[in-house]
Amino acid sequence: MPTRRSTTRPLALLALAIAALVAACAAPAMPTVDLTSHVDGQRVFGSRTITLAGTASNTSQVEVLLDGSVVATVAVIADAFTTDVTLGANHNEVRVQTLDALVGDEIDLVYPWVDVTTFRPMDIVIGQVDKTSNAFGTSATEIGKFTYGTPVYVGGILYVPDATNHRVLGFSGLPMADGAAAGFVLGQASFTAKTANDDDQDGLSDAAPTARTMSCPSALASDGTRLLVADACNNRILVYDSLPTTNFAPADVVIGQATMTANASTTCSMNEPFNYVERLAVGGGKLVVPENNGHRVLIWTSIPTANGTEPDLVLGQPGSGATCEPNDDDQDGAPGAPSARTFFEPWDTWTDGDRILVADYDNYRVLLWESFPTTNFAPADIVIGQDSMTTRDVGSGATGFSDAYTIASNGNQILVPDYDNARVLVYDAFPTANGAAADAVLGQATFAATTDNDDDQDGTTDATPSARTMGRSYGAWMGEGVMIINDFHNHRYALFVD
Repeated sequence: MPTRRSTTRPLALLALAIAALVAACAAPAMPTVDLTSHVDGQRVFGSRTITLAGTASNTSQVEVLLDGSVVATVAVIADAFTTDVTLGANHNEVRVQTLDALVGDEIDLVYPWVDVTTFRPMDIVIGQVDKTSNAFGTSATEIGKFTYGTPVYVGGILYVPDATNHRVLGFSGLPMADGAAAGFVLGQASFTAKTANDDDQDGLSDAAPTARTMSCPSALASDGTRLLVADACNNRILVYDSLPTTNFAPADVVIGQATMTANASTTCSMNEPFNYVERLAVGGGKLVVPENNGHRVLIWTSIPTANGTEPDLVLGQPGSGATCEPNDDDQDGAPGAPSARTFFEPWDTWTDGDRILVADYDNYRVLLWESFPTTNFAPADIVIGQDSMTTRDVGSGATGFSDAYTIASNGNQILVPDYDNARVLVYDAFPTANGAAADAVLGQATFAATTDNDDDQDGTTDATPSARTMGRSYGAWMGEGVMIINDFHNHRYALFVD
């Protein structure tokens, strides 16, 4: 009888062969693309040209798109890629993808910028019916006499201080027409009320402030979630834990006082530090406040969440035992020449949490700290408006100031309102050496002109303002494609929008 041969082994070999054939014919592994050098929503400061880097697998090349257009094709080496990309102003959609566009990674990067050219006219005026009026009043469309505050645009809300009416006006979105009406008001219960510290709204100032009243609110700042108000004549800063949108909303925290009903000031102290607090800055989770009467700048390394929280650092003076005298580098109690670490009435400040700018008013200069200070009395790195750290000359032209009360920046550009010269100097980059020249000027057609409201530039003040003149400026704010300048003697805020 013939022997039967087993078929098990040949069948197993056949199965293995079929499996190998199927694997060989299967689709290749799916590529992956990941951007690792930057994160979504990141703000970029300094050079517009950045280095993008990331990882990519199962592909030999990727292409880079900026706002939908291919700007580079890049080789992938060892599962990594890198390339330089030049960003446009403000919002940039950056995408890296495979050549067939089936796989990619996308982020938005912001390069804050405002296109500022000399004698540029404003786009919108706030507080006036048109760009040639300069009246003042108390309503939803008017500003009180003299606009010396610093506004802020955050979360789709424009907050505008109206110090002489002891209130802050709130606009939903940026106004798109001259003389727009505010939607709500802080510090008062209605648009017609204008008395300081009037909680019962009887038209008479109360004996003490409250969480919802104000006296000379002069500057605003925000970390994107909270609103901070420099309540100047109450010697305090009010903190709203969420962005307020209703009339007479109360603040949640007070800085500079132990309670909402106090407004005392103790010279050179840390627990009642403010004798009139006019400006403030927030950036990178930090709070920076100039205390001009103490010739110092106070720093909170995080925004306080409890009443009366004392500052963590001091610039311009030692942290304790300070004389609080101007330009007192040796702390002997007598004013001297300025130095890299002293002030003479510092009036305004700006920070992004990494750098600090201080408008050192009576030293006719602006000081720059290129990295955030970590010790008291730390010296600045760069001076603007003077050739050296030890001079305090009144200036003009493209390199000097008559008055440097205030400062503004979007992290890439700097604005210095030069009050007595009726202009605003514009720097298109942070200076890297002392005495840098401005790149453009607003309010005047040349760096030599200094007359207020002089549209025809004949050296004589005109009868009315215009869209490109100023009756002296005392504050500004810059954002992404937006700039707001207060026009002090014309009782208006000038809005520039790209």
